[in-house]
Amino acid sequence: SNDHITVPADAAYPAGDFSVSMWCNRAAGHTTFPNLMQTQNYYNNSFNGNWSFFQQVALLRFAAYDGHTELIDLQANLADAVSAGFTSSQWLGADSNGTWVHCAFVHDDSANTITLYFNGVEVDSGTISGDLENGAAGGLYIGTDRSLSYWKGKFDDVRMYNVALSDGDM
Repeated sequence: SNDHITVPADAAYPAGDFSVSMWCNRAAGHTTFPNLMQTQNYYNNSFNGNWSFFQQVALLRFAAYDGHTELIDLQANLADAVSAGFTSSQWLGADSNGTWVHCAFVHDDSANTITLYFNGVEVDSGTISGDLENGAAGGLYIGTDRSLSYWKGKFDDVRMYNVALSDGDM
């Protein structure tokens, strides 16, 4: 379906440190780049530090741009992450449809880093080469993007925190 959530711009969004956490249940027929969450102006060159948190085939990705300049592009290859305590079939295989998985990222503003988590385990991290938009300028999309490519499946317990959660919090 084309169900999604659009959260309007709000100055109350976290500034500085913030974390996003959600449970995802992928259904059959997902698109190539189904978005979990992104800032509304991710593709708009007039806003800086916009980001997208999404699945790309075997990758869990987080990308942010300042206009056309890449600030960060993390790509956690879940097919190779068996050592992280899960099998690729939990997310990628035919039997993954209907399986709940936990996806999260943490923005640590003082360290200027993003850390990706899958099922509570860190799967990638990196340094941001600029400021990261937190959604205040253009709002947030959950389950879709500006081009209306929809996530096929379910979400539960979607949360945005105004702190950088620790590994133990995941």
